Amino acid sequence: SPPSTTTTTASKPPNQKKVSIKTRIGIDQHESLPFLLNYISNLHTNSNVTRFFIHARKVYTSGLNPAQNRFVPPLNYTRVYELCNTFPQCNFWLNGGIWDLKHA
Repeated sequence: SPPSTTTTTASKPPNQKKVSIKTRIGIDQHESLPFLLNYISNLHTNSNVTRFFIHARKVYTSGLNPAQNRFVPPLNYTRVYELCNTFPQCNFWLNGGIWDLKHA
């Protein structure tokens, strides 16, 4: 017999708030594209998160202070664009290195 064409759609309870995640493209030695794709996939699949604010730099947990982490790791906008292409059902907001409208 042919496969079933019935689909099931999970819905949120009426009072559940939409969640967004702010994260970076990597942490310490974990900066590969597969690592990031797996991380975003897990958040999206397991928690139904669809809105991500992505800082286009990785973070160093030792050796740099928070202010240095905003400038020293190189920006990687291409990594954020790859997320957009891989997860078209999600919204990605680019963060990092945008100081004014001219930089946007």
